[in-house]
Amino acid sequence: ATPTFTVTSTPTITPTPNIVAPIGAWIAPNGVHNTGGIAVNSAGTTVYLSYNFQASTNFDSNIQVWTSPDGINYSAASTLTDSGGIPEGLATDSTGNLYVADAGNNYIEKYNPSGGFIQNFGFYNPYGTAFPGYLYAPTGVALDSAGNVYVGENGSTYTIQTFLSSAGSQYAWGLGCCDPSVGVNSAGTTLYAVLGGPIVNVYTPSGSYLTQWLTGTGNFKGVAVAPAGSPYPGNVYASDSANERIIEFDPLGNLVNQWGGPGSALGEFTTAAGIAVDGAGNIYVADFGSGRVQKFAPF
Repeated sequence: ATPTFTVTSTPTITPTPNIVAPIGAWIAPNGVHNTGGIAVNSAGTTVYLSYNFQASTNFDSNIQVWTSPDGINYSAASTLTDSGGIPEGLATDSTGNLYVADAGNNYIEKYNPSGGFIQNFGFYNPYGTAFPGYLYAPTGVALDSAGNVYVGENGSTYTIQTFLSSAGSQYAWGLGCCDPSVGVNSAGTTLYAVLGGPIVNVYTPSGSYLTQWLTGTGNFKGVAVAPAGSPYPGNVYASDSANERIIEFDPLGNLVNQWGGPGSALGEFTTAAGIAVDGAGNIYVADFGSGRVQKFAPF
């Protein structure tokens, strides 16, 4: 039977977030490598999860699609697959199209809200240096409200690239390190990247370095930005798998909230990884160590 997951109670957590819904189990047994990539449509009715399963004799990758008519009860609806693909970072645009950072095929894939393939873009980069339009193992992807696409690469290049919606890739610059996850504000004026460690790096979309935000200790795995029209537009959320918490910054970099802690209770995490925010400001965290996603109301 298709699993479904429904919230039955709201726990008390310090600091106290509002637990809206744990979406459910999405981890496989017998050896898992899972990036915890996650995206959600603006309405909060469709959640996408990247899934990479490594066993001794096989490797399985797909994107799991979870849907809900009310934003509370989520059911596994379908999967998306691509030959040779290793889906990592995920993002959606304002119309609900899904973008996939495919580290196996070295490009970005685009699907419509029904799961139909639209296109891929980006070319394999064999050069070992940043080169606009050429990708090597992309791990992060984000979009602004104008449809511009921002991509973080791993491989040997460790770059961020900006693909303008009207002109293709225009900017590419090096980061110097590892498995970047990226987020961008709705206006497309400020880009955020996390590379592990307790730092959020802040750039302009053309690659000019602005500043960095520090939190003392941590290992940031994912970053997301609350969109325009949500209760806290421009606030930045980072998932910290070292301390099993979510960190919230305002647009100026002030630490305004944090919650979580290690454990399997609601509001706790065992590997806080990917993070996403819907149009109402609800926060979704892929906690793949516990085999679930948790959904938090903005607060």
